[in-house]
Amino acid sequence: MQQVSHDVETIALSLSHGPGAPIFDQNGPHTRIRRAPVRAIGAMKLCAKEIFGQVVDISSGGCLFRTEATLNIGDTFSLRVTILDGSRRVVAEVKGQIQRSVETQGRPLYGCSFSSETLEARQAQKWLYAQALR
Repeated sequence: MQQVSHDVETIALSLSHGPGAPIFDQNGPHTRIRRAPVRAIGAMKLCAKEIFGQVVDISSGGCLFRTEATLNIGDTFSLRVTILDGSRRVVAEVKGQIQRSVETQGRPLYGCSFSSETLEARQAQKWLYAQALR
């Protein structure tokens, strides 16, 4: 909740909340979209090599990717994501860039942002995120 003060009167502004609602960081003008945890595998193509790993979570603008391979921040990729949901399999391909890396339990995790240069790319990302929220 954000508060705006006008002289003596204080007005409280309320923003919608729920899946996909923006979260406003207190430390800057960034908005974050809720990440949906998924059970998914990913095949990432970097240059001439293909790397396999686990997609831990997805948002409409990126994902968290776990792999044994070492990736470099700034690398661009093409990622084929397969969400495993019982007998249903959802497959989508997105492009993006490695933004950050962290190590958890001795394994690297990579924060990936999706590039949305075309309308088709944005629609694929939104569709993938909607499928992850199901």
